[in-house]
Amino acid sequence: MLDLITEPVRPTNEADFESLLDSLLAVLRQDVEIFGELQANINEKRDVLRRPSLELLTESNSKTETCVLKARMLEEARANIVKKIAKSLDRQEKDITLTFLASYVDGQRKNELKAQQKVLSSLMGSINEINEKNKVLLDYSVSYVKSTMDFIDNLFSTGADYVNTGQLKAGARNGRILCKEG
Repeated sequence: MLDLITEPVRPTNEADFESLLDSLLAVLRQDVEIFGELQANINEKRDVLRRPSLELLTESNSKTETCVLKARMLEEARANIVKKIAKSLDRQEKDITLTFLASYVDGQRKNELKAQQKVLSSLMGSINEINEKNKVLLDYSVSYVKSTMDFIDNLFSTGADYVNTGQLKAGARNGRILCKEG
């Protein structure tokens, strides 16, 4: 019984299976291209965050959103292909991985599946690393803005009473900060 589980089951229709693999490889190549664009956009965003400009930030966000939308469309296409591959192999969709598929093919397709897996894994790791760095930068920026707003708020407080922490005691406001858009 154990041999039946570990031994690969051949697809019901070899030609359809190979066609599905070719379609999957085409989608994976597009994924690599999109995630490469996303990586470049996230790198650019770090520079924008260092020297903030509303126009540049909006442009950067727009580029990132476009990449994310393209990635979602590719994800749907990939999911449909995986569903068909799973049916062809009489497996569940969750069982279908690039490593699993590589065990079913030889030669060029096997090498390309492994290569795409390696490139995508590297890109995803890089994107996550850059995102973490950007998160730290954003957290620092938010903290800086909050500290600045607290300082300004203290300037508008009356009296010079201090609390136990050494900060000015916030009393009645002498003025108000307004934000006007338009």
